[in-house]
Amino acid sequence: MAQSTSVALPVDRAAVADVLDRLVVWARRAAPSRMSSTSVTTLDSLAHAGPQRVTDLAVQQRVAQPSMTTLVNRLCHEGYAERLPHPHDGRSMLVGVTAEGRRVLSERHTERAAALERAISRLSAEHQTALAGLVEPLRALTEQPSRNESSHA
Repeated sequence: MAQSTSVALPVDRAAVADVLDRLVVWARRAAPSRMSSTSVTTLDSLAHAGPQRVTDLAVQQRVAQPSMTTLVNRLCHEGYAERLPHPHDGRSMLVGVTAEGRRVLSERHTERAAALERAISRLSAEHQTALAGLVEPLRALTEQPSRNESSHA
């Protein structure tokens, strides 16, 4: 198992984490979704990791399996997800995201990115330049598996 290395830098990680968390909340308010956050993160997980069992989705989302079953049923009814036969276990079904589900995720991303872009355009040139310098570190952060994904990958 690879060990995380910690470099002694004059960085207040707690302050960075706090402002990133506040940014997430701000983005939710700036471009609200028609779906619950659990619906969105479930679809996003399916879009990035591929079809999964309901039980695995429930663990990832930290909800009870009956709640995830209800959510999956609703997502399937709305056309955002579909049930698929498990390729190795005939007794089991997987859940996958549909083209419509991917479209909704893309639309949501576009709306939030536009809201962020409008907000960034109102910042000073110095702040805009500073944010531009953070694109790669933030991209690297978003590409890390979440705690839930890494424990069930």
